[in-house]
Amino acid sequence: MPDLEFFAVAESLSVDQTTNRLSLFNILEEVQVMKLPPGVVAAPPQFVAVSSWNMAPEDSGKKFRVSLKFKMEGRDHVELGSVEFETNRRRQRVFLGLIGFPAQIEAACDLRFEIFLDGTYKASHLISATLAEASSEQPVVTDGKRS
Repeated sequence: MPDLEFFAVAESLSVDQTTNRLSLFNILEEVQVMKLPPGVVAAPPQFVAVSSWNMAPEDSGKKFRVSLKFKMEGRDHVELGSVEFETNRRRQRVFLGLIGFPAQIEAACDLRFEIFLDGTYKASHLISATLAEASSEQPVVTDGKRS
């Protein structure tokens, strides 16, 4: 069974094509969510969940499923997606890209992303969310136009 080396949620990532080195940009620990007036729509945040798995020799050629779930205080788990992989390499990376939060955030809270291997919980990444009011001094985008 693969062992989880690490799991993180970040804004973006890059894999160097020459060295295969992985870079994560802006690992999310805290986010500030803007509370907008009715009728105003903001672009949803984009982020990526990244996990790295160390494979044992006996794992070679076997299929495994990595699932990502989201949990917010007072709400049920939401499954965000899953990836099945089979590899003969020593290490396997899994990237799950996400657009927007899977729930409406209306107050300060903790957002928990959980990673599972073949249905078994392996780790979580906690993000603290705070709520901020939109001020008249901040530019707001509506219908693709800035005001």
